Amino acid sequence: MCACAAVAAPSYDPESGTVAHPGGANENELDVEAVRRGYATTATVPSESDPCLLVGRLDAALMLALVFLSEAPDPTRGPAAADHARDLALGVAARQP
Repeated sequence: MCACAAVAAPSYDPESGTVAHPGGANENELDVEAVRRGYATTATVPSESDPCLLVGRLDAALMLALVFLSEAPDPTRGPAAADHARDLALGVAARQP
């Protein structure tokens, strides 16, 4: 289990956060709402305002940034994924007391 998953809501699977990230839903033409509805049949889906959801998205964004910057370098996706991860990290930091 990754560190981000350890702080997420017990019923939240951070891997599902990748569905809503650039490079996931758009390229694969997934219906994000249908995925969330299906996920909700087996677990409680956090609300959009739940900080655990933001942490799960940051976890997924960091993974994608690492993939596109080092493991499978892509000159377009790499910087975009890093920018997205940075924006999410700033959002997480802004929520700290």
